[in-house]
Amino acid sequence: MPVAWPCIRPESAVHLHGVTSPNKTARMLSHRKDRAARRWCNPSMRPPPSLSTPILPRETTPGASHLPHRSRGPCPASAARARALAGMLVSAAACATALTACRGDSSADPATEPSANLVMVPAGTVRFLAVGEFTRAGFPAAPPWQQARIEQPLRVMRQLVSQADYARCVAAQHCKPADGQDRRGASASAQLPVTGVSWVDAQAYAQWLAAETGLPYRLPRYEEWVLLAGDAFEEAAPLDEYRPDNPAQYWLQQYAREMARASVEPAPQPLGHFGRNAYGIEDLGGNVWEWTDTCYTRTALADGAAPLALSENCGIRAVAGQHPSFIPDFIRDARSGACSVGAPPSNLGIRLVVAAPPGR
Repeated sequence: MPVAWPCIRPESAVHLHGVTSPNKTARMLSHRKDRAARRWCNPSMRPPPSLSTPILPRETTPGASHLPHRSRGPCPASAARARALAGMLVSAAACATALTACRGDSSADPATEPSANLVMVPAGTVRFLAVGEFTRAGFPAAPPWQQARIEQPLRVMRQLVSQADYARCVAAQHCKPADGQDRRGASASAQLPVTGVSWVDAQAYAQWLAAETGLPYRLPRYEEWVLLAGDAFEEAAPLDEYRPDNPAQYWLQQYAREMARASVEPAPQPLGHFGRNAYGIEDLGGNVWEWTDTCYTRTALADGAAPLALSENCGIRAVAGQHPSFIPDFIRDARSGACSVGAPPSNLGIRLVVAAPPGR
């Protein structure tokens, strides 16, 4: 009867291969068992279970009864390959551990985390006091009310950019370190907003984040910030018109308004400390003023005529918060004297927006 091809013990095959058999049958068996040993070492060479090959029974093999019976042991070549594979797996695990330690928590990946931080703000119309400098007949004038229509919905960062977020841009060598931080970001916190950044820094961060995520992140215009602030936006009462016969009256009004503004703790507070508005956007009107993309303008007003823009200076940008201010684009700390009129912002930070696709 046919007998299934056995998986021969390699040790026995090697021993048999070295025996000089006195007859042709033993030599053929030696060659056949040698092939079987190689098949045992390489499973891909083993015949399927359906195949069978007749061989002489062990007990009838001439000259083979003296061979010692040994238990199956590992193929030396296979054992060496197994040891090498185990070493490679250990090395790969060590590399993966080191890479994870260098990159930190995968949940802080800039390509996914900012997208989860976005909330949708619908298009709408806002009304606010125009920002900038206004004159009437050459004298200072109170800013007029302005109405603006935001045609597209906005996706807005729910939280301010954190120190850890900004530190990743620094690590990528696209941003300069914020005031009080080093290039390694060792002291950067994911729970505190980044402060001590200029408009130039904010632009650099927006460009880096847009390149990392594929989303067109940018700074909002002032009127867009008014829209996203929603119920958290409070407009100050307009000042009376400047009277040439009593110029002190106008300046005293300005001084009284600035003094009435509540002082805030200058130290940055944890994200979410100042609450959220109806859209779910946090810390609007807290102690971090937010850079916008609106330039400083000078405008002449005249009765019965449209306002006349006299000049625009984009080296000075509007910051939004408890009240609007204008700050030179390279300044990181408004309290250092950059704000020429009114109470200076306590801190300067970043919140970015993304224009929603049409139809959203």
